[in-house]
Amino acid sequence: MTKGRRPFEPLGSEAVHYAYAANSTVAGEVERGTAGLTLSLPVTRTRVVVGKFLSLVPGVVLVNAITFLAVVLGVELVDESIDVTHLFAVHAYSIGYLLACAGVGLLASVAFDSVRRAQTIGAGSVFGLFLLDTFTFDTDYEWLGDVTFSRHFDPGAILVDGEISWPDLSVLLIAVVVLVVVSGEYFERRDLS
Repeated sequence: MTKGRRPFEPLGSEAVHYAYAANSTVAGEVERGTAGLTLSLPVTRTRVVVGKFLSLVPGVVLVNAITFLAVVLGVELVDESIDVTHLFAVHAYSIGYLLACAGVGLLASVAFDSVRRAQTIGAGSVFGLFLLDTFTFDTDYEWLGDVTFSRHFDPGAILVDGEISWPDLSVLLIAVVVLVVVSGEYFERRDLS
C-alpha cells in the first residue's frame, strides 16, 4: 500500500450492506424454523452454507457491473474522460473486498439463531473494522488496521495510478475462503435444537 493520505475511502456503506445481507442467509432459516426442512434433504450443512454464500456473488457482480457502466456513461455525458481499464480494475477488485465483508456476515449468520442479532453483530463488525482502519491510518497505531479488509483495498491507487496490489488482493480472497470454510465448519457442529 502507498503511504500517505488515501484520496478515496473504500466502499464503507456497500461493505456494511453486503455483510447485512449475508447475515440473514442462514440465521433467517433457523429463526423461521425452515432450516430443519432444508437439512432433512440429503445435503450437508457445509453445502447449505456455501450455497447461501454463493447466492450473494451474482448480486455483488451485478451491482459492480451496473455501477461501472453508469460511471462510464456519466463521464461521457459530461464530456470528461476516465481511464476505463483503471475503473474496471477498481470494480473487479471491489468484488473481493465486498465478498470478504459478506463472509463476516455469513459467519454471524451461522453463529446466531436471531436474524436481528446476526445483522447487528455482522454489520457492526464490518463497520467497526472500517472505523479501525480509518482511525489508525497514518498513525503510530497503523499496524492495528492491518487486520481490516479496507486496509487491503485502495481504490484511489487503482483508479489514479492503475496500481493493483496483488498481495492485498490475495489477502482478501484468502479471507473469503477462510470465512466461508469456518462458517461451514461451525454450522456443521452447531446444535439447532
